[in-house]
Amino acid sequence: MTRRLPIALALLFAATPARADEAADLSREAAAAERRGEPAVAVERYRALVAADPTSRLAGRARRRLEWLEARAEGDYRPLSRYLALRERPPAERTRERLAAFEAEVRSFPEGRVARESWALLGEAWLALDEPARAEAAFLAWLDRPDLESSERVSAQTGLARARAARAGPAAGAELLRAAGLEATSTHATLTREARRGPLRVAAASFLALFLGAVLFVGRRALLTRDVLARAFSLGRLAAAAHVLVVPWALASHYDHDVGDTFALVAAGGAAILALASLGGAAASAREAPRTQRAAVAGLAVLAYGALGWLALDHAGQLFSFLA
Repeated sequence: MTRRLPIALALLFAATPARADEAADLSREAAAAERRGEPAVAVERYRALVAADPTSRLAGRARRRLEWLEARAEGDYRPLSRYLALRERPPAERTRERLAAFEAEVRSFPEGRVARESWALLGEAWLALDEPARAEAAFLAWLDRPDLESSERVSAQTGLARARAARAGPAAGAELLRAAGLEATSTHATLTREARRGPLRVAAASFLALFLGAVLFVGRRALLTRDVLARAFSLGRLAAAAHVLVVPWALASHYDHDVGDTFALVAAGGAAILALASLGGAAASAREAPRTQRAAVAGLAVLAYGALGWLALDHAGQLFSFLA
């Protein structure tokens, strides 16, 4: 008996690498079958892997994939095959023609997970193609499934809200979620911020226009006279404009290169606002305009600078979520 023990151990250790190689081959074949949209083949390979090497790490993964696939076995895996064929395609290959053909197939799928997940996939794919009306229809079809789980219902409602926002504006999407009792979702918060940003963009642009109008009104014909230009662009005022132009851009470029372009825009715009304010003030002084007019130009210059910064950050997508 003692003599046979080394032989048995040698056979065991020789068999272990062979089983590992077989399990790895089966795992690769199963994963490739899933990517090709052949779930029945994938199930066969995963089962063979579990039987060949039941205690391996790959066998644990195979059991999890089997559980996922077998939960979607309705229609003898045919609906899942069609679903995987579309899901595994790169977004660039999800054309309108392919989506329309798949949508026609999904309508005949039996009730189950695959039908629900197919409508979810269609909704997201139509949104990616900028087809919000068709995305809405897909999300509504998902919501109409009788066997929806609560988490799926939330996902379907938020998808529908995003499609509604793309078609009718963020306020409409936020209202849909409010009516569904989903005000606590991140999607509702995002859409609410977006809805507020539209009026704020208009207000910011209005401040800039008011400032420019005030400069033209206060300066009138004196704006471009030699005396006014000399006073407006004196050495001290040019130094102030240079400070406004260089310092924000230099600080931003030093500490965060990603925002350098944004702050360069803010700095250049700020210097232009300062120059216009100086020009308007000099023209107002030359005309002996009331102090209230000069004060109005100064106040509007401050508002215009704030509006410019807000618009620049908003355009760059770097505006913080203080509007939530």
